[in-house]
Amino acid sequence: MRGLKTLDYLDIQELAKICRQKGIKNHTEYLKRYKEIPGATSNIARIYGDKYPGWNRFIRIECEGEDPEFLRKIGIFHTKI
Repeated sequence: MRGLKTLDYLDIQELAKICRQKGIKNHTEYLKRYKEIPGATSNIARIYGDKYPGWNRFIRIECEGEDPEFLRKIGIFHTKI
C-alpha cells in the first residue's frame, strides 16, 4: 500500500461526518471525491473492516457533538453502530 499508512486514516465516525458536510450522498460520489478529504481511503470496507456497515448505514453514523438540526435537514436521523 502506498501513501498513507493505516494509522493515518480518519476515524470512521469522523469520515462519515466530513462526507455529510461535503454533501456526499452515495458511494459512487464518494469514490469520485474521496481525495478531497485528507485521511480518506478509496476502499472503506478494506480499511475499516467490521466497523464499516455498508454505505447506507455508514453515512448515517452519528458523531458526537454534530448539530442535530443539520442532520435532520439532510435526512439523517440518529443511527449508532
